[in-house]
Amino acid sequence: MFIFVANKEIAFDNFKVLLFKVHGQLYATSHKCTHYGAPLMTGVFSSDGQSPPSDTNNVVLIIGGGAAGNAAAEKLREIIVVSREPHLPIDRPKLSKSLGMRLERIEIRNKEFYDGLFITFKLGTTVTAVDTVNKIVILNNNEKLKYNKLIIATGADPRSIPVPGIEFSNVFFLRTYSDYEKIENAVGKKERKDLVIIGSSFIGMEVAAMCTKKANVSVIGMEKVPFERILGHEIGAALKKLYESNGVKFYLQADVKEIQPSETDPTRAGSVLLDGGKKIYADFIVMGTGVKPATEFLKDSPGFNLQRDGSLNVDEQFKVEGLEDVFAIGDIARFPYHITGETLRIEHWSFAENTGRGVAAVITNTNIKPFKKTPYFWSNQLGKGIRFAGYASSYDDIIIQGSLEELKFAAYYARGDKILAVCTISKDPWASHCSELDPIEVPLTE
Repeated sequence: MFIFVANKEIAFDNFKVLLFKVHGQLYATSHKCTHYGAPLMTGVFSSDGQSPPSDTNNVVLIIGGGAAGNAAAEKLREIIVVSREPHLPIDRPKLSKSLGMRLERIEIRNKEFYDGLFITFKLGTTVTAVDTVNKIVILNNNEKLKYNKLIIATGADPRSIPVPGIEFSNVFFLRTYSDYEKIENAVGKKERKDLVIIGSSFIGMEVAAMCTKKANVSVIGMEKVPFERILGHEIGAALKKLYESNGVKFYLQADVKEIQPSETDPTRAGSVLLDGGKKIYADFIVMGTGVKPATEFLKDSPGFNLQRDGSLNVDEQFKVEGLEDVFAIGDIARFPYHITGETLRIEHWSFAENTGRGVAAVITNTNIKPFKKTPYFWSNQLGKGIRFAGYASSYDDIIIQGSLEELKFAAYYARGDKILAVCTISKDPWASHCSELDPIEVPLTE
């Protein structure tokens, strides 16, 4: 629940505190968030905080070591987390934000934290099958783990495209820290390289922003402007100008015909050939062509009804359709959206964390209310912070208040007489406020 509170930032000699008043009671806290160090003055105060878990002897087994799995693990006891990645959960959005990051700087929690909560990680391990009748998970080393409750939080895998040359050694995707290291090494520290990014939505454009100071960046996209599918044409056109002013070249409304080999090394890509015959030379290529649910391992496990996109249908408490004591959260879960009634699959980091906390509350019986969270994400585009609250698969109109030219505005995505989503740039904390309105059923109106 969102609560309007009075708050004020107070500066002392060497530090600041944030004072806020709720129902006449004064509280004080640090003035910065512990995640990115952002000023809490521009945040939103919400009452749906954490509740301690009830005592239980149940073993909860989580498949997936990403945002959703980590958030669930923090709120549960006795936990086993099976993760295919070789390290503890990381703050994955940082992988597309800047170069020069080291693994230990982006771990969400350190080993001592998880040890203190009796959370066991089986790293570098994958699940090959799930036996829901006997409540057993089978690992790639043939180990069998019994569970009382099973949370599937395996996230998403990068989506490839069926073109020749995708297998070349300098064609990269970005999902893991290992992927990030490959891109960072390809950028290098000396002469500027030619980077071609295939895909003009958020991952592709964040990589473009991350690399533009050290590489010559070209972006290939199928849309008329970048971000068009999610943000709309006008906002995409305004952001395109920002990127062009920073030296990024665009090849839009274009299809990739082939990734061609280098003239000096046949194992490496040397150029991208478009359908119209245009050839774009590249020292390396990054694929930003979306993601798909990482549920391939469930295809041969009876009882799992995978949807066409690989997702799992869940109810308002994340219970997998047709199965007992099995839950799905994060990128793989298709859930009923309380605002429109449609079933959605959301790929946002913060939303994955909210689903993790939500399923933990269900399992520990600290909150059995239907899940009602408005999707929210942020993105940094060449110093411009995009905030987006809500979901609008289709809309009749975009109402813009402010200046697109100055990239300082709030945009409202309307369908009929309802506002379904809000996008802001340089208008903090308005999108954050809007993301907290719908859970208490305050309608967003024009």
